Amino acid sequence: KGHTVVKLTVTADPDNLFTEASEENNSATASLVVDLRPRITRVEPTFTLDRAYFLDNEPVNNPVRVFVDWNGDLPGSGDAPYGDVYFDLNGTQVQEDGQSWGAQHTYDMGSNFQSAFSCANNTLRVWATYPVDGTEFQSLETVIQPTVFPWPGWVEWVITNIPGSDASFETVPEAPLVRYAYHFAYPEDPFEATWTPPDWVPYLGGGEVGILPSQAQAEAEAKSDGMGRAAVSGETGLGLATVSVQGRLWGAGEAAFTCGESLDLQRAELGFEIKASIEKEAGLADVIPGVRAAEGWPVVGRLIRWVNDVAKIKATLTPQVEVTTEFQEQGGQLQFEQG
Repeated sequence: KGHTVVKLTVTADPDNLFTEASEENNSATASLVVDLRPRITRVEPTFTLDRAYFLDNEPVNNPVRVFVDWNGDLPGSGDAPYGDVYFDLNGTQVQEDGQSWGAQHTYDMGSNFQSAFSCANNTLRVWATYPVDGTEFQSLETVIQPTVFPWPGWVEWVITNIPGSDASFETVPEAPLVRYAYHFAYPEDPFEATWTPPDWVPYLGGGEVGILPSQAQAEAEAKSDGMGRAAVSGETGLGLATVSVQGRLWGAGEAAFTCGESLDLQRAELGFEIKASIEKEAGLADVIPGVRAAEGWPVVGRLIRWVNDVAKIKATLTPQVEVTTEFQEQGGQLQFEQG
């Protein structure tokens, strides 16, 4: 309906008032296709739907504006009363009254769509109708196939296994895109490496030495166009007997929305760096235990006792640790890959 072929014939000098060598070239005929159906000129969602990725259960209100030329091929864009615009999402149809420019319907990307790990797992069909003399002219359909993913398996694993990790995503509208970020701690048990030197070791004897318990704060994020990243930060430290040295955890990595995976944490580098200088002072007798016994020697004992009281030995400890490793999603869990 509303699509027709108009045949046009133009005749010059139909009454043959002018004498010509031939009267057979006075007529010309042509056909013109006229489409009177309303035409959808563009579909403009606030957040891009085509070749885009969203997460289930993360609310994002997305108004979808459909612009319509109600007159089709005819001049102008039509007059009131205007027609209707239909939105059909996976078989569920909604009708919106048309305005001079078209119509709009708002979807929640986190609850109105079905989710699956495959891409293009939803079908949104849009068309317009226009009433003419008791019938309706219907436009061609515009079809969009948005993707809505479930939460990735590794996030579910982190929520279950690592206390202190977020229970949901941070969802940030940045029209025409949406940014999803997940913050978590790793590894599930803070790592440490300590040992206790023997009592006779100067300065450090009897106290624990090594990496203090450390756990990174990590983030994986991606935007609805599929591009993403990973980042790692936090604090660590080095224990030197009674002295602790603070250090930092750092890292970066790769994350992206991927068909079949949802938000895929492809890899993340975890590094820790500790560097500082510590000065510690001790008496001569504390560093060299045998000197204390010499205080009882004849003649020189008193002199040695005096030296032991006033002599100090200063040492500078310069610990430096720098290590990097990687962790990534494997079988729905996060595991260290190397290092």
